[in-house]
Order: sequence, then structure tokens, then C-alpha cells
Amino acid sequence: MTPTFRRDRLTGEWRLVAPTRAGVPLPTSRLVDPGLPSGHGRCPFCPGHEEDAGSTLARYPDDDAWDVRAVRNKYPAVGNYDDAAPSDDPDTQVAAGAHEVIVEGRDHEGDLVDFDATRLRRVFLAYRDRVAHHEERGAASVVLFRNRGVRAGSSQAHPHAQLVSCSVVPSAIERRAAIARAHFDTHGRVLLDDERRDAVAADRVVLEHDFGTAMCPHAPATPFETWVVPHAHVPFAELDDTSLEAFACLVQGAARRALEASARSAWNLLFHLPPRATRDAAGAFWLASIYPRSGPGAGLELVTATSVVSVAPELAAEHMRALD
Repeated sequence: MTPTFRRDRLTGEWRLVAPTRAGVPLPTSRLVDPGLPSGHGRCPFCPGHEEDAGSTLARYPDDDAWDVRAVRNKYPAVGNYDDAAPSDDPDTQVAAGAHEVIVEGRDHEGDLVDFDATRLRRVFLAYRDRVAHHEERGAASVVLFRNRGVRAGSSQAHPHAQLVSCSVVPSAIERRAAIARAHFDTHGRVLLDDERRDAVAADRVVLEHDFGTAMCPHAPATPFETWVVPHAHVPFAELDDTSLEAFACLVQGAARRALEASARSAWNLLFHLPPRATRDAAGAFWLASIYPRSGPGAGLELVTATSVVSVAPELAAEHMRALD
């Protein structure tokens, strides 16, 4: 397959899909998956250690025998909502909001791809409800993500996700929203719907459900990157329980295939949510993306700020569909 530059139509960024590099030997250090971070002392997220983590903000179920809980991050990337203050400098603002950790169960072991139905449902309930809470608090943007494994940036072995509510809209999120608005204004269609139709035509669909589709994007940032996209454009914070459960199962199934196909255990789960102010606008959309991780880029990637992907998304989708 001939190498191609492909533009990510949701962000405008270029990716270099170069299957011709698939046979290049990797350094030995990159062939060794370091797995999860080593524990130092007792785990702050395990039952009985609640006082070691930040203060508990929500429990699922809401009793002492919690299964999933949200806590304040002890090392927050942003300040509190009360820290917000006007600034005379348009290029400098106080980073107000909240930074939370969503502890994904009492069990120190395992990963989202292995959670049983009850645990998976409670984890996604926590995701949705905490996003809704911060959108109601007036956050300009809510960022929800999950790092699993050293290669993915995880600092704790206990399964968890993180949420950061921001007092400004980060540039990448605003750029995606602007492209979505422009596409709808020009074509009268939601850009994500066009991307899904394009994936069907190009045979890049991995899994499909009445709720949504798991597919390999046209311009992946990493081999076996997989998007999970809803068919209906209901804001994530307003999904009903049935839709949320279907979404959770689709994410879990897609992640299992992406990790098996890529032979990786480190991965990121990213929720691409629009700015709060425009989440209900015509053309707005959200999705989740799964990134199997093998390590940082090399010289070409760093100099050009362009991902070099050695597995074409069409071949990645074909391989993942073949997995049981």
C-alpha cells in the first residue's frame, strides 16, 4: 500500500500513513512492554485506604460499600472554581475548575476490558454524572480521559480515569468545534455522520450496534486507533441509562480488539466532548477514541509534529473484525 498523507477532518491535522515502514525493526527497549507502574507503599485507591486519596465526591452505589467513586486529585492540574478571577491580561487567566480521579472499582487488578457488566455500568455512570455535574457548575470545557500502563502515562496501577473541568476551552477542543460548525454550515450535515459513512464505504468499521459504531479513522494518530461514535447526537452528559450501557459495551468490545490486534496492553481512552456553550448547537458531536500505546514518537514525528502510522486503518479494521 502506498504511503499517504491523510488529514484528520475533525481537527485539520495531518497524519502520515506509511505501511511501508511496518517491517522496520524497533529498538529492543520498545519491544518490552513495561506494563503498569510499580507500586510504592499502599495503594490510595484500594478499600480501607480512602483517607489516602483526596476527599470523596461521589460513590456508586452511594453507600459505604462503594464500588466506584470520584475523589479530588491530590495533585490537581487546575485550581478550584472559587479561584476564578478577571484578568487584565487577555493571554493569562487563572486555571479554575476541578481535577478529579474516578476510581474504577474496589479491585486493584484488572482493566476496563475485563470488567463485568455491573462494574462497567457503574464506571460509565460515574463518567456521565461527573461530566454533567461540572457542566452544570459552568465549566467552559470538561476533559475526560483514562491512562492505562506506563506507556500511556499512568502513575497508578489501580484502574482509574481522570476528569478536568476547565475555565477556558483548550485550543484543540475549540478547533474541533469550529470545524464541526463550518462543516454543518456548509453542508447541512454533521461531520461525524459523514465520517461514519466514509468508514462504511472504505471498510473501516470494526463493530456496529444500534447505539453507535466502532471504526478506524481515516487519519489515525497511532496504529489501531479506534473511534466509538454515537448514531444520535445527544450530549454525553444527557445519555439515558440504556444508551450509556450500550455505549460502555461498545467501548469495551472495541478496546479488547484494538489491544489484541496491536499486541499492546498500554492504552488511552479519550472522550472528545464539545465546549459546554456549544454542545447543543447544530452540527455538534462527541466521540470516544481508543489509542493503543507503544511509546513516544521518533525524530520524524517530533520534527514535523505529524504522527507516522505503520498500519493502514483499512487493514487495522479488517484485522480487528476477524478477532473473536
